[in-house]
Amino acid sequence: MSFQGMVSWIIAGLPFDFIHGVSNFFCGILIVPVITALRLAEGSVAEGMD
Repeated sequence: MSFQGMVSWIIAGLPFDFIHGVSNFFCGILIVPVITALRLAEGSVAEGMD
């Protein structure tokens, strides 16, 4: 593959890289409330088994 072919291939993939980065950012933000909700649910289930 020529140098120009490689550069065009990289440039063509940039929008997908941007979308991937944004989705990773939002997943990183959302993981904290999800973990908190799961811990609360686990605690309420453990209390019900006593």
